[in-house]
Formats: sequence, structure tokens, C-alpha cells
Amino acid sequence: MDAISSMLFDYVASGHYANVVHPNAADQMDKPSVLEQSKDMVKDQTYFLSHLSQAQLKRLIFPLGSIPKNLASHWIKFESLQQSSICLTKTERIHKEYASLERYIKFSDFVTRHIGEMEGIILEAESGDFLGKHCGFWFYTIGQRQGLRLPGGPWYVVEKDVKNNVVFVS
Repeated sequence: MDAISSMLFDYVASGHYANVVHPNAADQMDKPSVLEQSKDMVKDQTYFLSHLSQAQLKRLIFPLGSIPKNLASHWIKFESLQQSSICLTKTERIHKEYASLERYIKFSDFVTRHIGEMEGIILEAESGDFLGKHCGFWFYTIGQRQGLRLPGGPWYVVEKDVKNNVVFVS
């Protein structure tokens, strides 16, 4: 989130299956943002996001949290088959462009190009034992299991220390 703050973004959209409800009126801005379960209870990721601070929650939106995964997947496939975007709303056109772009650019390549890499360490959360190295905390999401390449697993990302570039797994 520190990297996001330095880029002056108001919000960051994440592909997690969860919802966050933000205060919507100027006189309610002191009220907390609330993390809520996704409509898709099978894919719901609120457990892994529950550690987020208010400062982090206030900056996040989860567009996929309001629709079931099978519907999201079907919609993306349908939109990518459409030849014309004349009748699409602005949001639908953006989503279609992103879905098309996603086929050509891997997320890790995009992040490497725009943020770069910075070597950090991976520690076991409970014991603090050193388990390995990584190329930047921003490549990992809380709850992630895939791609950690650590022995003795399965391991899940449970915390990130963004100031010290440390990823904690359990």
C-alpha cells in the first residue's frame, strides 16, 4: 500500500472474492470500511483478507466480490468473443479490454516492468525461521499458495511486512 500511496491512487482494485463497503457520504468518512463475504461462498477470500487494517481497506475495491466466479468467467469469455464494442457501456469496454490484454501480458511481467524487483526474504510466521528469498512482496497476495516454491509445504502467505520487504508464510 505504501507503493500505491506514492503513486497517488485513490483506490486499488483487486481480483479477490470479497466485498468491502465504504462509507458513502462526506459526513460518514470517520466510519470504518467493512469487509464482507463474496457472493460466491466457495471462492470467498475474506478469511485471508481479514488482517487488513482500516487504512488498507479504505483504499481497496473488489469488483469480483459481487458476482459468482462461474458468472464472471462466463462473462469474460463472452465479452472476448464480441467483435464490436459499440453497444457496450464504458465499464464493459474497459473490462473487455482488460480481458483481452490479460491474454497477452502476465501480471508478474506487468509489475516487474512498472514497479521492478527487490530481493526480500520469506519467513515462517510462527517461528520466524528463514525459508527462502523472493523478488518483491508485491508479487504475493495474502492467502496465496501457488508459486511459493518452498520445501516442506503446503505454505500459504499470511502476512507481508512492506517496509522491510518480508513475506510471512504458515
